[in-house]
Amino acid sequence: MKRTAFALILSLGTMMALATGPATATTTTTATTYDVPAATATPQFFCTDFGCGALASYTYTGGGTCSAGCAGFPADPVDLTLTFSVARTFPPSPCKMKSGTGTLDASWPNDPSLPTVQGAFTFKARDSHFVDFSGSITTSSLLVLPIGEALGGSVAYPPSPCTGGTAPAEITFGG
Repeated sequence: MKRTAFALILSLGTMMALATGPATATTTTTATTYDVPAATATPQFFCTDFGCGALASYTYTGGGTCSAGCAGFPADPVDLTLTFSVARTFPPSPCKMKSGTGTLDASWPNDPSLPTVQGAFTFKARDSHFVDFSGSITTSSLLVLPIGEALGGSVAYPPSPCTGGTAPAEITFGG
């Protein structure tokens, strides 16, 4: 009986210690969202001397404004570049990305200290119109966005995915 009681107390103590986590655990920040109403979406294809084949990547670049949780972030606008490395396309279109990995580069040109943030993410098509992505910050010169902080968002396909064009994008830092 004493062994059972001791084992139960030891188990409960271990569970409570693990649930509280280490004293150095990072705290989450409030989510901050930027909207880019007209990002320039540019597809890149695998090309050889014999012509071009499958979709290799997609790049979205554009300026945006903060739409939620803006306190503590540099003043608008933000300049974003999202580069999607395509692993699979969305059938039946060989020009719509379905899944893969990507990178983020963000800067705030109106801030005299020129803050920058880079991140890495994975993505997956939500449907035949939008791609969702999520990942984390890999380098940052902003105190409000430490390395490891979450990032996520979505992009729409341009009207003609094979030639590119403009499309809306949204990115959320933290949360």
